[in-house]
Amino acid sequence: MLYNIVRTHQVLMNEFSLKVGMPVSRLVLMRMLANASPKDVGIMEIARTLRINASAVTRQLKEMEAEGIVQRRADEMTVAIEVLIKFRDFIVGWKI
Repeated sequence: MLYNIVRTHQVLMNEFSLKVGMPVSRLVLMRMLANASPKDVGIMEIARTLRINASAVTRQLKEMEAEGIVQRRADEMTVAIEVLIKFRDFIVGWKI
């Protein structure tokens, strides 16, 4: 039964991903950032939470930064990510 639940979740996420035109990995990252806001979140924290490679997080964030969804800024210890108000408007504006 657990297998069926997991498989159904995967199918739904893939369909949703196709509908909004974004890969599932980006949707998961955006959800994490939306839940983490308004505090800054570091790349290593994101990588640990999502259990993915830090370079994959960096790659996704660079793309999102180019689209104006997030803003990255360097501080003394880490690179922090600020979720912009535009990001929340982007999420709220989805019509599915």
